[in-house]
Amino acid sequence: GGSNLLSRLVSEIVGGGEAGMREFMKRELFDPLGMTSADPRFDEAGTFVGSSHFFASARDFARFGYLYLRGGTWDGQQILPPGWVDYSRTSSAISPQGCYGAHFWVIPGSLGLFECHGAGGQRITISPKLDLLIVRLGKTEPHKVGAVVGYCKRLVDTFRPTAD
Repeated sequence: GGSNLLSRLVSEIVGGGEAGMREFMKRELFDPLGMTSADPRFDEAGTFVGSSHFFASARDFARFGYLYLRGGTWDGQQILPPGWVDYSRTSSAISPQGCYGAHFWVIPGSLGLFECHGAGGQRITISPKLDLLIVRLGKTEPHKVGAVVGYCKRLVDTFRPTAD
């Protein structure tokens, strides 16, 4: 719910309703990153559903993930405020089991993983320590999401350095 409330506040600051928010997102994020397939969805009140309901190609989701992998910088331009990425991937003190930061899921462990989760099992997994970004699209039934989590973990593990 917090992501949706924040979306509403940003929309009120930006002004112009849904059209104003779309233009803001295009100008400040999609165009600088070269995201051509970005398709954010809005509720009946014209508020971007910031917690989910955002469609894009795997390449464009990778561009978004890469922005976070590179600390908010894209092509030499600081897109996100300095420190925002570190804040996003830091567990909140009130998060259950410390697994949620600022709009990102934080995966415990030594790799510093953090993720975006889609409602159907989609993932953008980011590992700054491994300089790794994984985008997983597709729809998964809720009772099988655990298998997706296991798959993503095994995939990340294949990039983990081995001890000599």
